[in-house]
Amino acid sequence: MSPGGDHAATRAALGRCGRWFADAAGRAVTLHGVNMVHKRSPYEPLAIGFGEQDAQLIESWGFNTVRVGWIWKALEPEPGSYDDAYLERIVELARLLAGHGQHVLVDFHQDMYNERFSGEGFPDWAVQDGGLPHKPDLGFPRNYFFMPGLWRAYDSFWANRPGPGGVGLQDRFAAAWRHVAERLAPEPAVFYDIFNEPFPGSASPACANPLGYARFDRKLTAMSARVLAAIRKVEPEKLVLYEPNVLFNNGSRTHHAPLGDERTGLSFHNYCLATTPGMPRLRGPAQDHVCLRAEQRVFNNALEHAQRAECALLLSEFGATDDLRTIARVCDLADRNMVSWQYWAYFNADPSHPSRPEECIVRDLGLPREEPNLDHAKVEVLCRPFPRAVAGVPRGWSFDARVGEFLLRYSTSDLHGNRFPEQATTEVFLPEHLFGEDPSIDVAGARVVAAPPDTQLLELLADHRAAEVTLRVSA
Repeated sequence: MSPGGDHAATRAALGRCGRWFADAAGRAVTLHGVNMVHKRSPYEPLAIGFGEQDAQLIESWGFNTVRVGWIWKALEPEPGSYDDAYLERIVELARLLAGHGQHVLVDFHQDMYNERFSGEGFPDWAVQDGGLPHKPDLGFPRNYFFMPGLWRAYDSFWANRPGPGGVGLQDRFAAAWRHVAERLAPEPAVFYDIFNEPFPGSASPACANPLGYARFDRKLTAMSARVLAAIRKVEPEKLVLYEPNVLFNNGSRTHHAPLGDERTGLSFHNYCLATTPGMPRLRGPAQDHVCLRAEQRVFNNALEHAQRAECALLLSEFGATDDLRTIARVCDLADRNMVSWQYWAYFNADPSHPSRPEECIVRDLGLPREEPNLDHAKVEVLCRPFPRAVAGVPRGWSFDARVGEFLLRYSTSDLHGNRFPEQATTEVFLPEHLFGEDPSIDVAGARVVAAPPDTQLLELLADHRAAEVTLRVSA
């Protein structure tokens, strides 16, 4: 069975209502999906085998979002000179995914700045490292801790130091983002993520504490505001997400200020240090206990920021592991906190680690999408029930994999207390591998208008007088 739906949702841009994403009908939209970023030359997935079959698979798993990266080095190989053929490939990928029901988050992706530091993202001409060493080379993510030239390169960017032609590095970056946004403006399924995992450079020790570091975050806010202003000159409507500094991933608070724009959101990541690739691991129950607390802290910080900044929330990275317990735990926490997510990654190849199969769903895009190349066990954990669109405000949902039970509760009015039109339906994805073709459906406050076995998308129509709907689904 297909997930159902006619992809109408991706023919209109996502909006925002409170901390929720919203569709054109004002329904609260939850996103589940994956990352598809290619970090090595030619820096775009279509060139290495990602295509129609992958988009079909992603859709079949009930996912409705993909995060796609663009690499500044590929877009602007020389200052002020853009490679529009490269950008057209990103547009082609976004259209392919949109044709399969995906909301496409297009992000500027970087890790460790540039290949000089065994990373990717920034053009060679944007590297200002002061001649400091780019050794020892310990790969990702350890170079962040030990490479002086890498810190100096980031410091130069945060200071907007003049680069070629006397133009500030951030000014060049904002202009590149404007160029990307101008080309992607006609694509309704697309929204934006300004900067992947901003690393604070020499400020990182001060940022690495639970309270965060406001002084650096003011610099980060200024960069986000500069890029947002550049995007808004050519694209007034699309959602623009900004990220906290990378230490947020591990539990530090963010002091990123609101940007004064109603169509913004926080894109954040959640990685327990004990499960991060390249970092020391704990084992067994100790890891589960430590990581559960650490990961919930990240959600707490994100929710606090969303309330303060009045912005949408998206967990745009988590996972990067073959540990199914870790993946399930973060998915459960995302449900508990009612947060959308994108798993890292559908496929990945780092410059410093050409093959890191534990991060991937598909390990090699040149091979058939079947075991062992396709990690079915990981897909079965990620492919889980969730409310894709709610004609109301979600009050809570959960999935208990041990007993195969999904629970959902939502109001039938929007955040302003207004009733939805009588024909507005709530859509809940119910994976066939979990519930079969004839699940037990108990609902109060609404009636079922579509359900398995015809579709994996359960549709509910609220009763005229009901203030709240409760749903229970079991196998």
